Amino acid sequence: HRQQVVEAAKTSWEAQAEGKGSLQVPRIFYSSRTHTQLKQVMKELKGTSYKPFSVMLGSRQHFCLHSSVQRHSGARQNAMCRRVVDEHRC
Repeated sequence: HRQQVVEAAKTSWEAQAEGKGSLQVPRIFYSSRTHTQLKQVMKELKGTSYKPFSVMLGSRQHFCLHSSVQRHSGARQNAMCRRVVDEHRC
């Protein structure tokens, strides 16, 4: 599935670059469970004529600022995060 998405984006971008469509940079939102998977899709995109600008967001473990959530890790941290978000405390 990922390869089909990358190919569709590539085809669209190349058609636009050749003047066969209105020139508009496509926005691609891609999510993954691991940074390794994110790196792989970026490598695939960079191999096309489309030169992506990217922003990678990290995990709760690395970026959570909520003090009651930071104290935990793994599944407990995820559960605590969901709780504080559901309670509108984050």
